[in-house]
Amino acid sequence: GVHAEIDAIVRNRCPEGRGCPARNLGHESRCVSMALQKVVIVLHVRSRGESAADENRPPIVRATILVETEPMYLIATDEAGYGPKLGPLVIVGTVWKLPATRPGPEGMEQPMEDPFATLATPCQIGDRSLAVDDSKKVFRQGDGLEALHAIVSAGLLWCGVTQRAFPDVMAYLCPADLPAISRTPWLVLKESIPPAPSPVTGALIDHWSQSGVRLVDIKARVIPARTFNESCQSGLNKADLLSDSTLGLVRNLVETLPEAAPHVSVHCDRHGGRRYYAGPLLHHFPESMLQVRDETKLRSAYRLDHQGIQMDVQFSVKGDQFAPVAFSSLVAKYLRELFMESINTFFADRCRESELPKRTAGYPVDADRFLLEVASIRQREQIADFDFVRMR
Repeated sequence: GVHAEIDAIVRNRCPEGRGCPARNLGHESRCVSMALQKVVIVLHVRSRGESAADENRPPIVRATILVETEPMYLIATDEAGYGPKLGPLVIVGTVWKLPATRPGPEGMEQPMEDPFATLATPCQIGDRSLAVDDSKKVFRQGDGLEALHAIVSAGLLWCGVTQRAFPDVMAYLCPADLPAISRTPWLVLKESIPPAPSPVTGALIDHWSQSGVRLVDIKARVIPARTFNESCQSGLNKADLLSDSTLGLVRNLVETLPEAAPHVSVHCDRHGGRRYYAGPLLHHFPESMLQVRDETKLRSAYRLDHQGIQMDVQFSVKGDQFAPVAFSSLVAKYLRELFMESINTFFADRCRESELPKRTAGYPVDADRFLLEVASIRQREQIADFDFVRMR
């Protein structure tokens, strides 16, 4: 009876209720904070013989969940541009430090609630409301990049990035991809991109910081068409490329954490229709011991012991419903939209006004239309299909 009650106590702390197995904590919200910490459950047990009625009452009166204070980090990844035919595939990983526990009555530690609640809660700034949410809700074609720009600006400033020139921002975010971007003239943005006004970024950072969580790093992969096609020629399919690039990014983020951390939780949106990730994980963490914890239609979860770090890694359908993954998605969407703006401007600047092509977002049907409209420019500029159009 006591064991069953302990199980129920832990299960009931999960926002998904009893659907969350106690031994598999870690998928989102409050479970994240518990999965990343050493948990001690202090049971307040009813003594026998208080009354005859006590014989049929549960033995546990109350339970307090205590946690040890250790560095706690969460890495969240997502992509933008997986489906389109034109423009780069952008993958973003963000690193979050969760707050230490706070002292409670008589020096006891208080369990954390959802550490990302304020991230997903709308922040009212003047006459507009900004929240970390599904990128399709934050950005719609034709509405402009103002909302995305404000959120990404605040995120960059929050983790200490103050550069304004786009090449400098990209040198911080994706140094490995900078040479390929620089060799691709339709992706080179030379102008400065000033951050959103400080009252906006300041209000967002203050709002997001209320629960004690902190964004400490943002890194990205920007994969132009040529790099994408070279990977496909080498034998990778599109899902393989996404998994390979994402997990390479995760490894880099784990190895550059600002301090030693015994536990890291990694949350990814599912990669296409892929359900099994043990192979890609072991490819990027070959020295690690891997345990498969879940491989279902909705979630694939794994535990790795990597160089003294316990990593809980999961890939979830609709993973961007979790605020840190949604934030990574918004950064990826913002960067991709800037690159698509650069592509559209590149061709608009090279044609007569009467031949100005309609702008494209790069998705397959519209991409075919755009390719026809700019065919003469591509021929004149000697832009090969392999360099500009994705094979898959």
